[in-house]
Amino acid sequence: MWTLTVGILFFGTVFMLWKAIAWRVTHTYLEDDSLWFLPLIERLWSEKSGVELIKAFHMPEVTLFDAVYYSFLKLVFGYTFSLHPIPSLLVHAVNGAVLYILLRKLDSSRLAAAAAGLIYLTFYGHYHTYIWPMSMHHLAGVLLILLFLCEYVDSLQRGGAA
Repeated sequence: MWTLTVGILFFGTVFMLWKAIAWRVTHTYLEDDSLWFLPLIERLWSEKSGVELIKAFHMPEVTLFDAVYYSFLKLVFGYTFSLHPIPSLLVHAVNGAVLYILLRKLDSSRLAAAAAGLIYLTFYGHYHTYIWPMSMHHLAGVLLILLFLCEYVDSLQRGGAA
C-alpha cells in the first residue's frame, strides 16, 4: 500500500506539473527557441548526410544530443509546443524515483526517502530544466549519476571492490 501511495504521489505530481506549465509554454522563450531550432534541425537532416551531418551536429548552436532529442520531439509531437515538456517531466519523475531507491539502499527511512524524492520532484529551481527541451541533457546526466550511484551501493553491499 505504501509503494502505491508513493507512486501515485510521484506520478500525480508529474501530471500536475505538466498541466501547470503546458499553457505557459506557448508564446514564451521556449516557443521562440523551438521556432528557430526545429527548422534548423530539419534543414540539416535534409541537406546533409554522413560526415557533413556529424560535423553540423558539433557546431556551437547544435550538439549531437540536442539534434537527436529535438528530432525525436518533432517526430512524436510535431510543432505542438505544449507537449514538448512531457519527456522532460517523465525523466524528472524517474530521477525522483531513482533518488528514492538510492536513499532506501542507503538505509534511509521510507518517509525520508519519499520526502527527498518529492522535494527533488517539486523543487521550483528545476523549473527551467524540465520546461526547456534543450536542457534534457542535464536531466539525462542526473539520471546516469543516480543509476551509477545505485550500482555502486549495490556492489558495496554485495561485498565487491569499490
